[in-house]
Amino acid sequence: MKKGKEDAFIASSKVIIFKLGHNVAAVLGTLMYKKKYWKEQNGLIKFKGHDCFYLSYLDIELDSFLKKGVISSAINTLATNGLIKVFRQGLGKPNCYYVDESVILAYKKKHYEAYKAWRVKKRANNKAVTPVVVKKAEIDTSGSANSEDLEVLNEDTTNNKNTKNKNTKKNTNYASAEEDVFSGYEEELTALLESVNEHDDLERAEGIKAISEYLLKLVPGFKGFTISNKDQELINEIIDYKLYPFHIAQKIISNAQSIKAGVKECRFGNLFVGLQEINEGMEMKYN
Repeated sequence: MKKGKEDAFIASSKVIIFKLGHNVAAVLGTLMYKKKYWKEQNGLIKFKGHDCFYLSYLDIELDSFLKKGVISSAINTLATNGLIKVFRQGLGKPNCYYVDESVILAYKKKHYEAYKAWRVKKRANNKAVTPVVVKKAEIDTSGSANSEDLEVLNEDTTNNKNTKNKNTKKNTNYASAEEDVFSGYEEELTALLESVNEHDDLERAEGIKAISEYLLKLVPGFKGFTISNKDQELINEIIDYKLYPFHIAQKIISNAQSIKAGVKECRFGNLFVGLQEINEGMEMKYN
């Protein structure tokens, strides 16, 4: 499904992400969408001389997938930086928000050069993705990795019958270890996904190719694998999801971790497992 005009700001908020972070950008994107919606419905209300709208933390959570504490912090950050005005009504009542698009545009223009310099520096210092060791996988479907290209994890053994002679000690910090392996990849993938949204058809094709090459580097088992037309269509499809690019990147990296751990079969398509269902849930909210 193609992005509608209501998603344009969300897709072009890279400067906000650079300056204030993904969570703040997600909340601001939600507020921008809600203002547009209520304006089209003639639902804006006058509050202290401003065209405002009411919005609960629950509504923001449903759109941004962020928890209340994170949303509260993001709103405070936006207000402190002058990007929004918040009128609090009191305990149990939703806040009233005022969002001025011209103020946000001015903020983005002010920090654009710093953002552009950061991108140039990141590209100059870009290093190859650290290989991820994966378990041997069966080859039974299109897109499966060649088992000869996979490295097999050797499990230590113990004399403990209750653990079937497997050493469980190194699993204690498994989650944190996985996060370290993929540290920074979410932001890099997010940047690739966002950049495609600003391109015409020719540049978009090049952007999809760049994303494909990046994803292939996540798992050594994908070495030598050629992206099929179906895989490219899948990448093209997820780019147009209503989900924020950062949330798409998070899910893909999470799936890559599962492939590394042997939880998911080493297939390129398994990087996208679950994204369609999440997106369909978002589309139901807007329809």
